[in-house]
Amino acid sequence: KGVKHQKHEQRLLKNLGAHQAVLDLLQVPHDEKDPNMQDVMSHAHYFLQAFVRNNPQNQAILHINIDRFLVPGVNEAVTATAIFKDNVQLCLCVTDTIIQHYVRCIESDGLHVEYLVFLQTVVKSEGQFLRKCQDIVMQELLQAGEEVMLLYNDRQSFNQLVQLMTEYREHPP
Repeated sequence: KGVKHQKHEQRLLKNLGAHQAVLDLLQVPHDEKDPNMQDVMSHAHYFLQAFVRNNPQNQAILHINIDRFLVPGVNEAVTATAIFKDNVQLCLCVTDTIIQHYVRCIESDGLHVEYLVFLQTVVKSEGQFLRKCQDIVMQELLQAGEEVMLLYNDRQSFNQLVQLMTEYREHPP
């Protein structure tokens, strides 16, 4: 009953255009340091993540607006991950630009598991590895700065990465 109920709510929200109102809200200029606005924006992202959860049609609708999520930020990465999650068709449409963005986020914004989870999501979908996406990710990682490669080469950094990924799986956002 729960999944059927969720699908009905997602369809209703889509038909009402609620996702568009939330997308518009995310475009409103605001003070990034204002905790109230941070809370509003986090809830907006959470809404969009729920809107696309297990719903390929809604994922495709938000995928049209993927450029809006190509700004550094954990919320944006989690929402982008939800858009592509378990959707082979969308993952196969992922572009070099999208992959570059998240590799650059790791470089400039530091090690946030959410960026790595996005890359994981697009290289394996619905239980199958997507060679095209794997190639793009590997190419971008090889072209990335030294900081990104240290995550995989330096033993201490790699152990930290494994610990962060484990914590993320146990307590997702």
